[in-house]
Amino acid sequence: MPFPFALSLLFIVCAADRSLAGEENSLRSFVWYEKDRAHTVWLDAEHVAEFNGSQPGSEESSAVRRMFRNSSPVRTQGVVRVWKVGGAGDSEAAARSLRLGNPGTAYSPVLRDSLGTKAPMRALPGNFIVHFQLSWDESKVKAWIARNKFEVVQKLEIGPNVYVLKSEAGLASLQRANEVHASGEGGAAYPNWGRQLGKR
Repeated sequence: MPFPFALSLLFIVCAADRSLAGEENSLRSFVWYEKDRAHTVWLDAEHVAEFNGSQPGSEESSAVRRMFRNSSPVRTQGVVRVWKVGGAGDSEAAARSLRLGNPGTAYSPVLRDSLGTKAPMRALPGNFIVHFQLSWDESKVKAWIARNKFEVVQKLEIGPNVYVLKSEAGLASLQRANEVHASGEGGAAYPNWGRQLGKR
């Protein structure tokens, strides 16, 4: 489901997934690029973000609580609630299971801006943003979108040729953005990052 552009943090993201055997919480890392500078985010194995439409809903009625009995909410910010899903072991697998059983709500693993449980958190509520090349007219943009079988969520008015394209929540939106960015065809592409979720 689409989420407001206000939830986005405008970073250009590119692919690179590395495994971190022996590191704190055995986190996996993903590299994103802001212009030519590489940054790394770390997958938090224990926390899931729940994006619940226009309001967060009650903790007791949450599908996270029903699916993971030992889960506990650690932060609520606007329509986003972050859960510690004790015993899940894999936050992306937990988020995927939640998405399958609850299509009306978006779930994402939490990612950290650096190693450690106190590092700032972010999440992926779904969709990704593409800044198409300035030389492309609207017909060329639409032809590219159709050829690649993407769906437009909205056209943004923050500059020419900026579109939000549809993808499911979680790492899929990162992957879609990475694919577009790596292709070199469309232009700059990055996920629709959920807003900063604090440091807990």
